[in-house]
This record gives sequence, structure tokens and C-alpha cells, in this order.
Amino acid sequence: MAVAVTASAALVAALSPMLPSAPASAAEVAKETVVPAAPRYERMRGQLLHNSNIRAGVYGAGAQGFFHSLEGRQGTVWTRYSDGRTVSAPPKGEYVSLRGTSSDVLAYVHGDNRVDLWNAVDGTTRTFRMPDGQSLLGIYGGTVFSTHYEVPGEVSTRVLHLLHPQDDGTVVDTAVTGAPEGMRLGGAVGADADTFLFSARMNETSQRIVEVDRSTGRVLGSTQDLPADHYYTTVSPSHVLLYGKTAGAPVLSVPRHDLSATPVPLPAGHGVDPMSGVAVVGDWLVHRPVPGQAVRAVPLAGGEPVTLLSDSYPAISVTPEGGAVIVGGRTRARDDWGFQRIRPGADGGPPVVEQVKSLAPPPIPIQGLSLDQGRLVVAHHDGPGLRDDYLRLVTPSGTPEFGDRSRFRPSGYGMGGCPTGEGGCTPIRGTADGRVVWMENDHSAYGWVRADGPGQYDSWQRTNLPRGGEVTDVSGRYFLYSSAKLLYPYPLDGRVRRPAPSGGAQVTRPPAVMRPAGAAALSGDLLWTAAKVPGSLTAHNLSTRRNTETVAIGADCRPTEIQAVGRWLYWTCEGRAGVYDRTAKKSVPVPTGEAKLGDGFVVTHDRRAGKLTLTAVVGGKPVSRVIGDLPDTGASQRDLRWTVDESGPNAAYVDAQERVHLVPSGVPQQPLRLLDPVENAASVARREPDAVPETLTTVLLSKPAANRRLTVRSRTTGKVVDTRDGGAARGELSVGWHGNQRAGSREVALPAGSYDWTLSVMPADGTGAPLEVRGTVRLVR
Repeated sequence: MAVAVTASAALVAALSPMLPSAPASAAEVAKETVVPAAPRYERMRGQLLHNSNIRAGVYGAGAQGFFHSLEGRQGTVWTRYSDGRTVSAPPKGEYVSLRGTSSDVLAYVHGDNRVDLWNAVDGTTRTFRMPDGQSLLGIYGGTVFSTHYEVPGEVSTRVLHLLHPQDDGTVVDTAVTGAPEGMRLGGAVGADADTFLFSARMNETSQRIVEVDRSTGRVLGSTQDLPADHYYTTVSPSHVLLYGKTAGAPVLSVPRHDLSATPVPLPAGHGVDPMSGVAVVGDWLVHRPVPGQAVRAVPLAGGEPVTLLSDSYPAISVTPEGGAVIVGGRTRARDDWGFQRIRPGADGGPPVVEQVKSLAPPPIPIQGLSLDQGRLVVAHHDGPGLRDDYLRLVTPSGTPEFGDRSRFRPSGYGMGGCPTGEGGCTPIRGTADGRVVWMENDHSAYGWVRADGPGQYDSWQRTNLPRGGEVTDVSGRYFLYSSAKLLYPYPLDGRVRRPAPSGGAQVTRPPAVMRPAGAAALSGDLLWTAAKVPGSLTAHNLSTRRNTETVAIGADCRPTEIQAVGRWLYWTCEGRAGVYDRTAKKSVPVPTGEAKLGDGFVVTHDRRAGKLTLTAVVGGKPVSRVIGDLPDTGASQRDLRWTVDESGPNAAYVDAQERVHLVPSGVPQQPLRLLDPVENAASVARREPDAVPETLTTVLLSKPAANRRLTVRSRTTGKVVDTRDGGAARGELSVGWHGNQRAGSREVALPAGSYDWTLSVMPADGTGAPLEVRGTVRLVR
């Protein structure tokens, strides 16, 4: 059983030189470090604008860019090839359909026959109305293909039209004419800058593709007779491909400048699937083989195919100049996925692929940030209302270096506190013993606070707290719960540790300290509150339950917020803010705004300007600098998107790319101190060297330690009988003792009896002298 016995904690720092009187110069401040974002597993979602009627040969890609959807953007967007810049198209109203036009123009077709043509290149819109009695069939660039039926007698006649909208809203209507006797034109199947291609039936027996002049509407010529189902086409500046609707059907090719030439079949085995997309790029057929997800290029003149993309979505947008846009990746790596532009290769070689816009997995949004004792804990979005958490260890001094990312809480039980559709996530706050504390939001009638960490027994919770309250501070072994009427400093393990008289058992009892609602802060086991006298703060020791100190902050007002970190007290009231130095016994003015106090510095979020400012206060004069941008979201982002390490030199914030910036303050820290009374054992049993020793003492450190040394003396002789060294520690440090002494290479059992011991702990940052803890223990056999 662990009990408290005679012990003392002495800071040898009292004999060492005082801390520097001013912060390091800008040139001496260590540089910030950026922790990379964590990508999610799923790729970013995005799809090409692809009309459902593949036979029409109309696509959502133009000469300068292409239309598509994109995760995180509402509606349809357009992305420019040259620089990947994406702009949103105007929103679509009710009963409005969107249509691609095989150009950089997007068509909005309204239910009342009104059509808006939005040009993504210059942002202009032309509006026209369909002529009475005509039905819109397709739009190619600035030309509309429509139809109406004339009924001169008992037999109706289908008339095709090419409409040319003008800038003033009028329409130049050109009827399609010049078809030879016995030819019946069907629908448009493709177009380029000068002509339309229509399907046609000749004498109701043979299938052809007909070329129509775009400006005059005159039929210019046609292909030879084609197989009955070859009414799908793909048009490029040099070729027209003809193929049927059945996947794997053979492909025919004719020169673009002479449709009447004899169609040339592609080599066997290179059939295409119209629903997956087909393009002609230079002298190559680009398509998705059936079956499969790869995109391949096949020489039209024959030859071996070339794989352009190893994975893709089943859609291809053909560009007017003879290229294509596809969603896919050259490899199957998740970060290689994106909108890929395919263009003709040099000297007739295979097409070349360039990524226009990446669809690599985006970073997981950060919804909680804690930094304590150099433990960087990041809470990521993990579904509606839930968060997942990960840990990195940060070096305790100098330019921050961080370790590998690992799961923080191995239990996998979701961290909540992110209500859907209301407010924001609740902050997470680190504890010195390696856990984090947060509030759950389960819409119950009471408050619910949880603490958890990587240890098997780290999980703890407190329920039935007054509703509407919040966790306003965490320090040492306590958290502060503030409700509308009262303040509750609760121990994190459900009990209060109180040192007992020498040789007596440790006393545990429920918390009894409550204070009226108001400004309050924790620093270890000290509770700071605003005193009755304006401008005064009082410290209450939660372990001894006694008031220990009252300070005057130098402002004749009652603080509305207090924060405490050992020597330093942050306060704000009546539009002013400052940091009180308990050593120098005076306040230093600091910027107002949402703030968080560190060890010798304070970070303030100017929400209006969207800036984070770090102000050093060591030396009695404030020295401020902007450390980062953090736009306002309308809610507090403290301990969600920015924080400070109260036990270290760094501040941290999250940027727009979900990266964490670790920014050194450049301020020397306070000497190593205790955050809670020491827990010493009255007795330990002797153990074999290869066994786990009983715990001799447990201390809670104010900052990371580099190493420690345990020295044991016999109370009978006063001589040193054992010395044991240990490594680094962060926060809570438990030290055991086997009850042995070394005799050469052997471990020899010490006799039963009383032993004095001293634990010397060296600070990891090198600031201040070692912390020494002493005690007496009875060794039993």
C-alpha cells in the first residue's frame, strides 16, 4: 500500500543563478517546425460532367478547361488546364438542367424554354429562348441543335435546326437542308468548330454519318454505308471513329477531311465500350478496355497498345482540339489520383498524360489539439460527432523535432464532443500524467467529462455534473468545471490526495471545495480565484485546503478571466490584459483577445484580423510577434486549432492544410517543480533483480526530465548502499526499488530496516537545477 511518510521537495535552483531577465533575441529563437497533415484513406471525390446521352457526342470539356464536380465545392465547377485553378459555376435553380457543350460554356436549360450560356473563361452569360414549337436536342459550343415537326397534310415532317444565339438575345435560326433524296437525318452525334455530324438512314435500309455545315446548315457529304449499329462517333481534328453500342464491338476509322473514304477497321482485339468513353488523341485510340479499369492507347495504324493510366473511372471527356480528360491515376497509389489531361505526343508518339488537378486523399480535419509535456495529441474527424486521436512526442527544447505518429488511445473507443449541426467540438486538454480531458455532448440533463490516455487503466469519467457547464482548465491532477453558478475543482481520479503526518496513512476524501462562478484557474494543486478586493487574486491549496497567497495585479478591476502557470498569472478585465509575475511582483501588459498562457509567454488570437500573436513577458517588458494565420470561424478555436504547452517552450496551431506548426517561444522556462504532493511508500518488499520492484515514490513533474538518480543510504550507518540511474520522463514519474546493492556484477540483498533515499531529477531543457525529493522507507524481506 502506498502511504505518505516524511518527505521533502527541495529545489536546488534556489542556489543557482536567476533566469535571464529578457527573452532571447529574434535571431536566437529556435525555428518553427511543421508537422505534416494526416491524409484520410479515401481519395477526394470528383467526377466529370458527362451527359447521359453518349450518342450525342457532347462532353463537358473545352479548349481551356473542363467542367466537373469536386468534393467540398457546391454544384458544378470548371478547372483551367494551364494552372489548375477552379471556379464555381453559377448555382442551378429548381427545374433547371445543366448540359455540357463540348466547350468552355455551360448551358442552363430552364423549364420555360429559356437557356443561359455561361462562359467559364470570362464569366459572361448569354440568354436566349427557344423558338416556339422547337425542342432542344443538344448544344455544341455556341450552336444549338433543335427540331420541330411540320404537318402540311396528314403526314408530319421532322425539320432539324441549327440555332445561333446572339449577344442581344435574338437567335439566328438555320434549317438543315441539302440531304439527298431518300435520306432521313437522325440526331447529332458529334461536332467540331465548323461542322455537325448527324446519323442518317438511307432509303430506310443503310446507316450513314452525315456532315453538315455549322453556319449554313447545308449537308456536305456522308460516309459510305455502315453496319446497322455503328451510330456512335468520336471526332478529332484528323479522324472520325465509328463504333456500335455493344461493348467490344469493332471500331471503324475514316479521315476527318474525307468522310466518304472507305472505313478502315482497327486491328482485331481492340473493341471499345461506348459507355466507358472513347477518344482519338493524335493518331491513337484512347479507351478503357473491356473488362478493366486501365486506360490504354492503341495506334490507329496498328501496333502494340500503351497503358496510360493503370486505374480510372468509366468516363472520358473529349476535348475539341483532339485530347481527353479522365479521372484516374498513372499508378494505383492513392496520391496519384486526379483529373488527368491526355494530349497528343511528339512526332506521332504515344499520348502524354499530365495531371491537371489532384484528387489525392485530402488531409483529415483536425478537431482538437493538445500539447502538454511535449505530448502533441491531435483529434481528427472520425464520422458524425466522433473524433479519433493520435500522438507525437516533441523534443523539450530547441527547434522542435517530432516523432512518429501513433494511436493515442489504443482502446479505440470514440472520442465524442463534436455535436452535429450545433456549435463546435469541445476542446481537448492534456494532463501531466499523459492523458487528455474533454467534455462529451450526449444531450443529457447533466454534464459528462472524460479523461483517457494510452495506458490500460487511463480511462476515467465524471458524470452528473451541472448541465450547461464546461471544463475551463486542467492542471496537475485536477480539472476545473465551471457552471452558471459554481466552480468545481475535481480530482481526475475521483479522490483528493492529502499528505498525512509523518508515518501516517494517506487520507482520501471527495472534493469539498466549491467557489461561486467567476474567473478561476488551476496551477498544479493551486486554485486561483478573483478575491473580493478588485485587482486581487487568491490562491487556495487543494491538497492542504488552505489559502496560501494573495497578490495585487495592479489593475483596479475584477478579472473576468484568469490563467496560471506556476510563476505567471494571466488576467483580463475592462478591455485590458496582463501577465502578473509572482517573482517580480508586477504585471506586464499584453494584447487583449482570446489568450492562452504558457511558461513566460502568452499567445493571443486576434479573431478579427485572423492572426496569432506570441508575447514574451520574461524580463518585465512585453515582446510580441505574429506567429501564424488563423481565420475566425465564429467560435473559439482554443485547444481545437491552437494551443500552448504550459510545461514546455512551444505554441502550436493548425493551418488551412491541416498541418500543425510548432512555434518555439524563445523564452527560458521555470525551474523544475512539483505539481502535486509526493506519494511515497512507507515500506517496500525486497525483490529479485529480474522482478518488477515495488514503487518507492511517485512525483508529478512540471516539465519533462532528462534523467534521474536514486541514492539510498542506510539509516544505521549513514553510508550510501545503492545508486540507481533512470532515463527520461514526462510528467508523472514512478520510481521503484528492489532493495538490493551491487557487489561487482552481482546483486546482493540488503538487510531489512530503514533507509533514507534521495531522488534527483534533471530537467530536459537544462534550465534550472535538478529537483530533489527525499524520504525514508522500511525495507521488508
